[in-house]
Amino acid sequence: MKNTKPNKPIKIGINVLFLSLILGAGMIFFDDDYQNDHKGWILLLIFWGIRSVISLIKNVRDVNKVLVVADLLLITLAVGFLCWQAIGNWS
Repeated sequence: MKNTKPNKPIKIGINVLFLSLILGAGMIFFDDDYQNDHKGWILLLIFWGIRSVISLIKNVRDVNKVLVVADLLLITLAVGFLCWQAIGNWS
């Protein structure tokens, strides 16, 4: 199998995205306004979904079927919770 390691700028960009999502969620959780904590949970769900998609891609490359199924389940849960949150806030 050929070398499929991501190059350094992409890896740094992904880590910056993850750090900004976690810091944003932390700032929203620990501010004085308790009514916007659901936005922090949304940021954590987005982090969880993106992390699971990246893990899914790595596991598909490595042909690890059990972890692929687990990642698909986690992605489905994250998208389901995000849709449930969106429908709940919309109506």
